[in-house]
Amino acid sequence: METRANYILIGAFTLVGILSAFGFFLWLAKFEVTRQYAYYDVLFDNVSGLSAAGGVSYNGLPVGQVISLDLDDDDPSKVRVRLEVDADIPVTTDTIAQLQSLGVTGVSYVELSGGSPDAERLPQFSVIKSKRSAIQSLFEGAPKVLDEAVTLLENLNAVVDDDNRKAVADILDNLASASGRLDKTLTDFETLSGDLGSAAKEIGAFTKRLDTLADTAETTLTTGTETLDSIKTAADSAKTALDGANKTLATADQVLEQDIRPFIARGSELADRLIGLSDEAGVTIATVNNTFANANQTLDSVTSAMETAKGTLTSAERAFDSANRVMDEDVAAVAADIRTAANQVAETVSNVTQRIDAISADILSASQSASDLLGTIDGIVQQNRRQVSDFLRVGLPQFVRFVEESQRLVISLDRLVDKLERDPARFLLGTQASEFRQ
Repeated sequence: METRANYILIGAFTLVGILSAFGFFLWLAKFEVTRQYAYYDVLFDNVSGLSAAGGVSYNGLPVGQVISLDLDDDDPSKVRVRLEVDADIPVTTDTIAQLQSLGVTGVSYVELSGGSPDAERLPQFSVIKSKRSAIQSLFEGAPKVLDEAVTLLENLNAVVDDDNRKAVADILDNLASASGRLDKTLTDFETLSGDLGSAAKEIGAFTKRLDTLADTAETTLTTGTETLDSIKTAADSAKTALDGANKTLATADQVLEQDIRPFIARGSELADRLIGLSDEAGVTIATVNNTFANANQTLDSVTSAMETAKGTLTSAERAFDSANRVMDEDVAAVAADIRTAANQVAETVSNVTQRIDAISADILSASQSASDLLGTIDGIVQQNRRQVSDFLRVGLPQFVRFVEESQRLVISLDRLVDKLERDPARFLLGTQASEFRQ
């Protein structure tokens, strides 16, 4: 029996399948009917790893793709790369294009960067300024850097020859010797510090003793002052007594003048008259007795005045003896103490001076060793002046530049590894899918 087919249903299913497949491919290609693109050219010296349909990024964001790579008609040493980017991407006159590597597979893409808001928009099909990437600069400059590194190593080998190594060893020996002497000098300084501390203590004790001596001297001076006051008082008393004695002697002299001499004169007259005046003897004897009684009283007054003067002189003598004893005993003891303290200070100063001389000699020796060391170093530098100058002028900047470029290379490799970890399918399956403009 013949099968009856429903051709309308089959055709409808077929048409739906075709449209579904077409829509799937459009979705897969990220087709957008309203999307607009702009086209720009970039001139590169080398486009290793870059191919058609390669990616284009703007500050790290995917914005388009490479649609063609051709030699430049005006300069065959350049490669003209045409880029297709979104029309709303702000490509300006100061935008820079660089060729970057993605991952460790060597696949390259074009990186756009820069572009200030005030800059003018670049017209379509204009040439974007290009710049070498860090990896390109590193790879292109690596041979030169290696040659300079080899030259630097050769210069270093020339610098560190046997003679220079021996000179350096001698320098190190001199440094070790100077260090030992410096330790000895520091030890001497510590000893000096201890001695100075002891001397300071002795000086402190001496100062205390001087204070005691000053107190003793003050007491002695006070005693001497009191003694001098006593002497002055005794002298005043002696002066008063002498004045009294003078008055007494004057009185005695007056008595002698007034009484004794008239008595003697009258005695003479009486003696002359005794012969003729025997009858008046009784009266005359009575008068003589009275006169002698007055003379005895006068002599007693003179004797009392002399005893008073003798007592005054005895007091003055005792005062002077006290003053002499103070001067002989106390002042002599104070002078002896001061002399002993002065001798101790002189001895301490002498010891400190001797130690300072020894330390000065050690310091002079250490300075001489340091001077010899500097002379040796200067001799080495003078002998290798050309090599050292070449190293500082050429080798060292190149080595620093090599290290900086190596650091940038490591950073770029880290970025490549990060990008590979983020999008491994792009390296395994190819570049991003093409996008079609309506």
